[in-house]
Amino acid sequence: MPEGPEIKQAADKIASAITHSPVEEIFFAFERLKPYESQLKNHRITKVDTKGKAMLIHFDNQLTIYSHNQLYGKWMVRKAYDYPKTNRQLRLAIHNHQKSAPNRLQSETIRKTR
Repeated sequence: MPEGPEIKQAADKIASAITHSPVEEIFFAFERLKPYESQLKNHRITKVDTKGKAMLIHFDNQLTIYSHNQLYGKWMVRKAYDYPKTNRQLRLAIHNHQKSAPNRLQSETIRKTR
């Protein structure tokens, strides 16, 4: 299970890879989150931070993705749309024109921030 320091390292990598350009595409595996794909596309990520073992991805439209890796989840940073070969199920992927940040096997929710 990833611990707080590993989540912080992943958050820092994701922030450096995808905060400089608008999100070109975002994918959620869960139907209940699909409506947010269009709300987050073309928006910028303003900050990626952590709270314990959770990662918070803040957008410029006041929405925040709360992601928790659970037992086997893993965040990665890859070239845009370059998915690794793995048996893990893709749950969330954020893409800009240069990089992608896919996540496998975690839970996430989206909240409006103030």
